[in-house]
Amino acid sequence: MRLSRLSKLLRLMRFSRMADTFVYMRAAFEDFFNVTIPDGAISLAWLVLGFSFLVHWVACINFMICRVYDFPEDSWVAQAELVDLDMGTKYSWCVFKALSQLIGLGFTTPPVVNTQCESVTEWCAIEHWVTLSCLYIGYLLYAMIISNISFIVVNMNKGRTNLVEKVWAVNEYMRSP
Repeated sequence: MRLSRLSKLLRLMRFSRMADTFVYMRAAFEDFFNVTIPDGAISLAWLVLGFSFLVHWVACINFMICRVYDFPEDSWVAQAELVDLDMGTKYSWCVFKALSQLIGLGFTTPPVVNTQCESVTEWCAIEHWVTLSCLYIGYLLYAMIISNISFIVVNMNKGRTNLVEKVWAVNEYMRSP
């Protein structure tokens, strides 16, 4: 029964189909409204969408690990007293914790993070490794976002720069004897 559910997770990996749909939607939008959407805006939208998916996955993984170990007393869910709250509140806390981990913050309260274990347990080691992994992923993502935004800004004026260079070359040609 669970293997059939696991096979449904593979549907999430069909990003190529989703990318084709977005290309079709972009073309339809541009044709209908007679506008051109810059490639930089599309790249930025993909970054935001990818970051949103990553935040969701990290939030779900953080909560799932606590749930698998039946919410230990030193887990962040138990420390924040989220065990008996409704799912919306739990999810918003999980997203907040995931965002805090991915941007390198979150080691003050809130969000609650177990920074020291009173006894070395399997749970403590797992929580620390997950937190460390999320920090590294967040730093890599931060570097990727900064580099992509820099690339988008540099290429925004590429057409104008090419035009100015051609005008300058024509002016130089006209000035030569």
